[in-house]
Formats: sequence, C-alpha cells, structure tokens
Amino acid sequence: MELHYTPNHGSWLNMAQIELSVLARQCLGQRLPDLADLRREVAWEAARSAAGQAIDWRFTAAAARSNLKRRYPIAADGGTGEPQNRVCREAFHPWLPRAMPITRERQPMDRLRARHVPAAVAAAWAWASAYALLAAAVAWGVLAPFDLALGRAAARGVPCAVSNASATASVLFAGELSVAYAAALAALCAAHGRRRAGAAILAGLFATVAIELLSKAFLPQSAPGDVLQSAALAACAGPGYPLTLVATPNSFPSGYAIRCAYFGLLLGALLGARWPRRARAIRALLGLAVALLAGSRAVILWHWSSDIVAGLCLGLAAGSVVLALAQDCHWLQHGGEGAADGLSRAPGHPPT
Repeated sequence: MELHYTPNHGSWLNMAQIELSVLARQCLGQRLPDLADLRREVAWEAARSAAGQAIDWRFTAAAARSNLKRRYPIAADGGTGEPQNRVCREAFHPWLPRAMPITRERQPMDRLRARHVPAAVAAAWAWASAYALLAAAVAWGVLAPFDLALGRAAARGVPCAVSNASATASVLFAGELSVAYAAALAALCAAHGRRRAGAAILAGLFATVAIELLSKAFLPQSAPGDVLQSAALAACAGPGYPLTLVATPNSFPSGYAIRCAYFGLLLGALLGARWPRRARAIRALLGLAVALLAGSRAVILWHWSSDIVAGLCLGLAAGSVVLALAQDCHWLQHGGEGAADGLSRAPGHPPT
C-alpha cells in the first residue's frame, strides 16, 4: 500500500470538484445513448489537459485568512516550530518532524491593523490639535477680522438661488437625521459582525455633540446673523428649517460641519473598503461634498468661517478615532467589487 498525503488546508479537492463540474456541464449535460458516445465525450478531458487550462482562483489568500481565521493561523511561537494552538498543530504535515520550524505570513487583518490604526490615531491627534488651536484663536479674538470680512462678503453678493440651496442643504446633517445615519452605519457594522465598530460610531457622534455644546457654552462668539444684516438674504423667500433647532449662546463650533466631516470620513472609509480601486475618487468626491455642505452654513449667515473650519477639524478627529477602532473598515474589502460571493478577480494560486 502506498500512502499519498494531501495538504490539510489546501484546495486540491476544489480543483477536482471544478474539473468534474466542467466535465458535467460541457460534456455530460446531455443524453448519451451508448458507451461509445460516453467515451468520446470524456476524451474531451485530454484536449483540455493538453491545452494546459488553468483555474482562475478568485477566493484569494487574503480573503481566506480574513474569513477563515481559525484555519489559517499565525506563525508558530518564537520560531521554534512549536504550535501556539490546536489549529496550528493541525497545520503541520504529518511527515515533518515536530520541531521543524515553519514560517507563516501574518494575517492580512493584522498587517492592516498595524498600518492603518497608528495612522488613524495620528490623524486624530492632528485634527484635535488643530481644533484646540482654533478654539484658542477664537477665545483671543485673533480670527474675528477674517470672519467679519468673509461674513460681509456673503451678506452682500449671494444670489437667492444659492442661499435657498444652502438653506435646503443645511438640513441634511441635522441632529435627528445624524442619529439615524449613525444607527444605520451601526446596523451595517453589526451585520458584518463588528458590533464594537457600530457602538464606536454612535459613541463618536454623541461625543462630538457633547464637545460642541461645551464649546458653545464657554467660547464667546456670536452668530453672524446677530452681527450682520443682509438685505439680500432677507429678500429671499427660502424654505424654513423643518427640524429641531437647539438654542445655544454662541456659534463656535459649527455642529453641522462636525457631522458633515464625521459622516463624510466614515462613508469614505466604508465605500473605499468596499471598492478599493475607486477609493481615491470616492474620497475626493466626498471631500468636495463635505466642504460644500459645511460651507452652506456660512452662506446663510448661521456660522462664521472659523466655526465651520473648527467643526470640520473636530468631526475629522472623531471620525479618525472611530476608524482606528473599526480597523479602517477593511473588513468590508472582501465583499468588494467583482466579489458577489466573497471572491475577487485576482487570478493566481489557491489559498495557502
């Protein structure tokens, strides 16, 4: 008796199943009246083998290591070859000495975490520092001349169509709708088994609201509408604000700009992870949309420019913290483009 060892975690069985499936679909999917016809049809396999037909493996090693973590363990402990767990012990081929070291690549999610989490934390610190500097500048009155100049320009030369469009756009990230957006994103994370990421999204939103209210309570900066009078805006019969308005003593920072940046960053990460090849274009378009939507509050004289810039910084800081906790949403990557069943189009070898 001759023993042929097959790999414990290989895809040799998939190869056999694929070949039998091709044979059934291309040759045996018809009525074969006699044995001669059957042999003639099965002889098709010889031509296929001679042509060197290859298998287009679309379930990549990266997808396998993410979706089948227990079956694709990390390297053995200390390079000695001693397995860390039962699954790693099973990964040893039976004919290899037990002490022989093996080298296993780190799981892709570990690499992504090592690369993206520090970057997200650094971005959060940078945006939070920018917000703190803007808050100090507003407290000392450094930015008042610039805000006043830009506010007067907006009060003078804004057409009614622009002001009405800005008033309509200012509803998109209102408080009630923002809670609904956060709940929808949290449900999406929970559907992918990432409940902590969903909880972080909700917590990040409420944390920004708390910081916004505290800043408006202690940083004195009146709203532009209390300082400037705009006959052009008064003449425009724009739509009223249909949702809840919370009265605050000051205007710094813009809560609307906070939520624009917060959800724009999260949506960019989610869509970029879902369609990696279009990630840059998606984020560029979302960045432009966030800037325009946040700027709509300056057009209708609800906020100064410094309010909006500070709100964007605070929203980006909170969003960066959430992305660090959510691993930059790269767990959506394996369901991306061309992968309705969790596969990708990259040809190559079976997962190892």
